[in-house]
Amino acid sequence: MHKVNWMFNGCIALCILTGLIAIGVYAIHFAHYSLSDNPADWGVLGDYFGGLLNPIISLVTVMFVLKTYLAQREEVKQNDVATAEQLQVAKRTAEIHLLQTKISASYEVLRVHLGELDRVTQSHNNPYNTRFYGMDGKDYTNSHARERYQFKLVDNIISEQSKINNLLENADMDDTFRI
Repeated sequence: MHKVNWMFNGCIALCILTGLIAIGVYAIHFAHYSLSDNPADWGVLGDYFGGLLNPIISLVTVMFVLKTYLAQREEVKQNDVATAEQLQVAKRTAEIHLLQTKISASYEVLRVHLGELDRVTQSHNNPYNTRFYGMDGKDYTNSHARERYQFKLVDNIISEQSKINNLLENADMDDTFRI
């Protein structure tokens, strides 16, 4: 882009210089003549300057169009890069949200299992309570059946904690806040 600016500025300077040279050559060549009252003479002067300066002005116009095109092309490239970065951020945000949802669901399952473990422990420690209905709908009438149910709940709790640990270990936490 710097090279284009240099070329553009050089072209503008060349146009100005060419215009000044045209005026200077005309002024030097016709300086000894008096100003004419004839409109036809002024028409010839206008044709002279128009013939010299119109191509130069057209060149400057083409340079403006080229500079505008190059600036827009650079802007499109920058927009593409920004869009790709935003896409990566959105993708990472969705991944983090999914991870949070999975972890929250696992903590909810843990909460339910811990509550059930607390209920069965209280039932097991109560000598007057001979029956216990688990959250699985089964009737645990003796202490041996309740102990097996407690072990099953503990296994479920350990399994859910393991899921949470695996989710956290497999998450790419190093890239979480890097853009």
